[in-house]
Amino acid sequence: MQSLLEAENSKAFILLKDGKIVYEWYFGNFTSDSLWYWASAGKTLVATLTGIAQEEGLLNINDPSSMYMGNAWTSLSPTLENQITIWNQLIMTTGLDDGVPDHYCTEPSCLIFIANPETRWAYHNGPYTLIDSVIEMTTGQSFNSYFNQKV
Repeated sequence: MQSLLEAENSKAFILLKDGKIVYEWYFGNFTSDSLWYWASAGKTLVATLTGIAQEEGLLNINDPSSMYMGNAWTSLSPTLENQITIWNQLIMTTGLDDGVPDHYCTEPSCLIFIANPETRWAYHNGPYTLIDSVIEMTTGQSFNSYFNQKV
């Protein structure tokens, strides 16, 4: 197994059984302390951390996102913007246009109306990544600090 993982340019491999680490391998210069970009796999962790913050009473996923990020975080009118909730951001139903040139852009000029929230699903990273800011604002900690403390 190790040779296959190494041949496939794996950086790390952990095998769990009954919630405990059975095997843990690292390849090349990668170690247990190495940082790695998780891409979309990190969305599960963001959602988990958002749930923890809600459980602690720090936020409510059904609240308008502007309640936490302030007004004008998008280019929408205040009425439309206030319809977008943290839940919409989590499940990618904000109604914001995913056809913008930069899917990671979080500037209001990139967050433009295409449909009412919950009427259209689109894989759009910009609005999703703003949840990190909500976590930081509601916890008073950096996202990483809160994550390390809770997860």
